[in-house]
Amino acid sequence: ETAWGFDIGYERRLGNAGVAGINFFYRDVSDLIEMTNTGVEGSEGPGTFVFQPQNVGDGKVYGVEFDLSTDLGFLGLPDTGIFGNVSLLDSEISDVFGERRFNGQSKFVYNFGFIQDIRSFGAAFGATYRKQGAAYDRVIGEEVRTTYGADLEIFVEKRFGDSFTIRAV
Repeated sequence: ETAWGFDIGYERRLGNAGVAGINFFYRDVSDLIEMTNTGVEGSEGPGTFVFQPQNVGDGKVYGVEFDLSTDLGFLGLPDTGIFGNVSLLDSEISDVFGERRFNGQSKFVYNFGFIQDIRSFGAAFGATYRKQGAAYDRVIGEEVRTTYGADLEIFVEKRFGDSFTIRAV
């Protein structure tokens, strides 16, 4: 598998502690490698198959990503930070069964969250929420749709000195 591509982006500072950005990307992939069903019955018996990585064709993947990260100092909350990211993805490949997206690729992924710094204790807490769209896979004419639940991560962390932090998630 070989690929070439490019990214182009723009970032803008927001006040003293924030940044917003947009990034476009494109990748041209030759001899894409994906797991494929060989059609050979597996050692576990009828209905099981041997899978192996194989070159499945040429394709391209492209998309756009939006990022935002800033503190809330403009609301009088300089120790509270928010962040978010949205990625919109697409791809194309032609295999023996026709056009499709790359196996396992969602159309979107997003996450957002906050962090609250407690300077007097050298600690912080926060949360991140992540979600991605459904993914589709095609293996020897069988199409499978995989959906994902959301992921909520809540954390508390304590800093010791300038370079050591313990985080509980």
